[in-house]
Amino acid sequence: MKRPFGSLLIFGVVGFVGLLSAAEASKASEARLVKEVGHELRMLSNYGVFDNLTYQVNGYNVIVSGVVTRPALKAAAEKAVKSIERRGKAGESN
Repeated sequence: MKRPFGSLLIFGVVGFVGLLSAAEASKASEARLVKEVGHELRMLSNYGVFDNLTYQVNGYNVIVSGVVTRPALKAAAEKAVKSIERRGKAGESN
């Protein structure tokens, strides 16, 4: 009679390991997204010394904020983040 209980315990442990790997995969994809958004914003051609852009990544949503000296830089930052969105990696919110 102890055998069925032992089998259930083993299945429970396997299910828990599956949840851990899914959470690790989510963290890895979010870390990749943080890296890619930072790269895209740093590579903007009209980003200057007096500009301050910050970003937050919440899951697959990216929030870009900060102060810029030229309005064209704001539009360029939005476009850069949206280009990541088109590749299926992020959403964008202002």
